[in-house]
Amino acid sequence: RVELLLIPEVLSLVHKSLARAEGKTPEARAQALENEKRRSPQEWVQRVAVDVIVWLVLNGIISEEKKHRLLCQQNLRNLWRKAADKRLE
Repeated sequence: RVELLLIPEVLSLVHKSLARAEGKTPEARAQALENEKRRSPQEWVQRVAVDVIVWLVLNGIISEEKKHRLLCQQNLRNLWRKAADKRLE
């Protein structure tokens, strides 16, 4: 059994990120989740747990993409330095 404590700010970030991926507004997604909570609390708990996992994976992918872009920029900046270094040798 896993207990997950979410503060409203984090839940809001989850809604914003996943709403973009689903093509919905954060408000519409939050409202749909709230309706699901009223209908079936057990399914809502599972849905929130899956949403948090998806959000964490999505943030990890975004972070890795940013690191990759930065590394590519650094490699491009070093191209002229390598050529200049070869010429000086």
